[in-house]
Amino acid sequence: MKRTSRQSSKAAAAGAAPALPGLIVAAYGRRGELTGPDGRRLPCLAPSRAVRFVCGDRVRWEPGGDGEALVVAVEPRQG
Repeated sequence: MKRTSRQSSKAAAAGAAPALPGLIVAAYGRRGELTGPDGRRLPCLAPSRAVRFVCGDRVRWEPGGDGEALVVAVEPRQG
């Protein structure tokens, strides 16, 4: 399900942190590893089948449990 601006504004109003930028550096199925804006590498997970990523994708993610990043969106690919 796509997140609409109404849903995003509700999340922001509820105190949810905005999604952070990241780069996928390893991908295997719905799991992978990304580099966050601070340069740290984090294990990541696509919470639904609608979100699919491959190595090199720029993504938006939110912190999840157990130090895992939840990928909420994949930026359009270029090149």
